[in-house]
Amino acid sequence: MTLVKTLPMKFDAYYVCLLSEKYKSGFMNPVKAFWIGWQSNRKAKRSNEYSSHIYVLKNANS
Repeated sequence: MTLVKTLPMKFDAYYVCLLSEKYKSGFMNPVKAFWIGWQSNRKAKRSNEYSSHIYVLKNANS
């Protein structure tokens, strides 16, 4: 298998922040989760270190 490309999962940061807010406080705070997710993606845009990635692979036999 060969790696064709790597894609960032930009919306994953928002989802993870939303779950973290629920875990920490017992209820979902979408405004705070959105803010933290936005900051995370803003930093990741500069360093290309997003919270999650999709790896697109190709079978070498094809």
